[in-house]
Amino acid sequence: VFGVVASRKEGVGGQDAILRARNGVLGKAGSSADAAVMSKVGTTLVDMMETSDEYIRRSVARVVGVFASFATDDQLSTILAEAPSAASYMQRHGRALALSTVMRQRPAIMQGKFRRLIVDHIMKDMRDDKAEVREAAAQAVGTAVIISPDLATELLAPLSTLVSDSASGVAVAALRAVKRVAKSHPALVQKLNAQLVPPVMGRLKD
Repeated sequence: VFGVVASRKEGVGGQDAILRARNGVLGKAGSSADAAVMSKVGTTLVDMMETSDEYIRRSVARVVGVFASFATDDQLSTILAEAPSAASYMQRHGRALALSTVMRQRPAIMQGKFRRLIVDHIMKDMRDDKAEVREAAAQAVGTAVIISPDLATELLAPLSTLVSDSASGVAVAALRAVKRVAKSHPALVQKLNAQLVPPVMGRLKD
C-alpha cells in the first residue's frame, strides 16, 4: 500500500480512498517504514495539499498528522517548509490545516527545532487574505497554546482580532480556540481579559 501514490490526477473518490488506506497503513506500520518510502509519502502529501477540493485537503491534513508521528526531522521539514511566495491559497490552507494535526499527533514538536517555524507560520496565516486559511490558523492557535502555554501572549493577542473577523467561520473558529484554551489554562485567558473579552462580547452580541 505504501507504494500506491495518490495524486491530484485522481478523482476525488480515488484520492479519498487512497488517503484512507495510507492513513491506516501509516498508523500500523509507519514506525517500520523505509526512509525512502516515508520521504515519498511526505512529498506526495505536500503535492496533494494543492487540490481544489477542500474535503481532500482536510483528509490530507489528517494523514499528515499520522505521518508526523513517525517522520524524522528531515522528512517532516518537507511538510513544514515555508510555502513559496507564489503559493496558491489551496497550498496555504492545506499547510495551515496540517499544522494543527501535526501538533496534536506530535506535541513534543513544540519543544523542538520546529517550534519557532510553526509559530511563525501560524502568525502569518492569521493575516492571510483568505478566510479558510485564517480559520485554520485560529484552530492552530488553540492547539499550540494548549500544548505550550508560554505562547499565550504571543498568539492569543492576534487571535482576538480574528474573533471580530468579517468571515463568520473565522470568528467561530477563534471563539472556539479561546474556549479550548480557557478550559485547559483558565489563568492564561484571565491574564489577557483586556484583549480578549471586548471582541468576544462584541461577537456574542451579533
